[in-house]
Amino acid sequence: WNVSLYKVFLKNNRGELRLSCYDVLNRNISIRQVANANLVSETRTNALGRYAMLSFTYNLRGINVDIKKSGRGGIR
Repeated sequence: WNVSLYKVFLKNNRGELRLSCYDVLNRNISIRQVANANLVSETRTNALGRYAMLSFTYNLRGINVDIKKSGRGGIR
């Protein structure tokens, strides 16, 4: 399981601070499955354990939060 929390801030909502946590259950397993016409293959390998990442993103164009809806239910 992966979990992510973020906060949008700065003028015109241009900045985003995100805290992400990967492999929350600390299973350390990566599973790859391949299925073809006559072959099914599954590979399990050890992976990097639980870790967290803090990231900052600055949007040069800004984020539009105003979405106008038409009377017919569509988005303009």
